[in-house]
Amino acid sequence: MHVDFVTVTYRNDPVQVRRLAASLVRGAATARLTASVWVVANDDVVPTDLPAGCHTIQGQGNIGFAAGVAAGIRQTSGDVVVAVNPDCDPHEDAVAAFLSQLAPLSVSVPILVDAAGRVDTRPYSQWTYSPGRKLSEHRAARYLAVPRPGGPLPRYMKAPGAFLAIDRTALTVLGQLFDPAFFLYGEDRDLTTRARAAGIDVRLVPVRIVHVGGVSGTGLEASGTYWRTDASLRVALWRAGRAGAVLYALDAAAATVFARQRRGIRGAFRAIRDWARSGFQDPRVRPSRTAPVP
Repeated sequence: MHVDFVTVTYRNDPVQVRRLAASLVRGAATARLTASVWVVANDDVVPTDLPAGCHTIQGQGNIGFAAGVAAGIRQTSGDVVVAVNPDCDPHEDAVAAFLSQLAPLSVSVPILVDAAGRVDTRPYSQWTYSPGRKLSEHRAARYLAVPRPGGPLPRYMKAPGAFLAIDRTALTVLGQLFDPAFFLYGEDRDLTTRARAAGIDVRLVPVRIVHVGGVSGTGLEASGTYWRTDASLRVALWRAGRAGAVLYALDAAAATVFARQRRGIRGAFRAIRDWARSGFQDPRVRPSRTAPVP
């Protein structure tokens, strides 16, 4: 079996990217699999001295995370694709253990932990509005606190896009992994909904993968908040229509002001302004996605 790893970099430390690529290649070899690593560089910082089997895709500019993953996947032909955030720092043994527990026709994710080994429950939160986010994070924390053999994720949890595997059959059924309408954030919430609607299992593999988180967004607080708000407005629109998007705009405005983060306020309100100008129709919508996800 051949596995293709795809990682999208933007202002990431080349040393960390090389270390990540090496861990992925060695992990696949430990699992007795052949592997390729596709580094999609959304900036002009291209890692050099990558291990054998690693390839760089560049020149496309900053097209966003979802579109960057799609650019990488177009180069793949293996049995399994694994999307990996460049902020991940997995040990090769963890990569091998994860790959050895994949199942057909599924989306599989590990248990994400921070550098200190603490489980990060936020990436599993499947929500639309602030009250639901708090409840989902609480339920996800309780679920992940109990050692378990793995299996289907509960419906109130999503598959985090930070480290996610999908087999070729499931990818063919979905047509694409992440929707490029999402520039940054939200693409994994959409994927989880589409996968479940298509009858594809969304599974937790009980292997811990270190995900530092936030490194790629260092110094980009305002734009990061913009895209996070934009993504959440899109999810609200697809789930609850225009009224749902308006309701989320009010939710986001109140939550951002309450947090008192000056740069975050600027980014969130720019996104809300752009959506308001479009009549709370998706400013980035494509004709195939004008209706809410079932």
